[in-house]
Amino acid sequence: STALYETVGDANAYAMVRRHFKEVERIVTRHHGVVVKTIGDAIMAAWHDPLHAIQAALALQGALEQHPDTAQLRIKVGLNWGRCIGVTVNGIFDYFGTAVNIAARLERIAGPGEVAISKALAHEPTVAAWLQTNPDYIVRTAETPLRGLTGTYSCPVLCGDARSHAPQQPTATSWPATQGGDVVGSEGASSSVEKP
Repeated sequence: STALYETVGDANAYAMVRRHFKEVERIVTRHHGVVVKTIGDAIMAAWHDPLHAIQAALALQGALEQHPDTAQLRIKVGLNWGRCIGVTVNGIFDYFGTAVNIAARLERIAGPGEVAISKALAHEPTVAAWLQTNPDYIVRTAETPLRGLTGTYSCPVLCGDARSHAPQQPTATSWPATQGGDVVGSEGASSSVEKP
């Protein structure tokens, strides 16, 4: 976003970011989510249903590219599924915890126009079933360490326009549903969205 502000100037860049925020809020709300907060020119959102988070992230990629006021903005999305700590601080509700931190780290893995999703989200049964029936959305698998976490992290990376991206890896073994359900209903998906 630094390049955007330098290229078009502070006032114009901020106006574009404000339009982007409005579009993001519209799409998140339409997909049964809520914008939790903005962090600079990034946004954190939450959903109760993990598949709604995936659908919102993909819809967001396409909508911003098609809208004339936001067409030049390319965003990166990181989604995670897990328990969060919800607190009200100074009258403002916010989420904290490892699930939120992982979502923010995944956003940094995604490239412009991509959605990086955690293993926990990919293994959630409704998302795993969706990935099995929509393999063209998977453009790559990222294998990387996440800052502040131990070990290497593997996660699928999706692209909002499945028609223009063929999978770069075989999808037959990609992200099967887990047996026994390791995700409980009190968990939620977190999203960190930022323009490159």
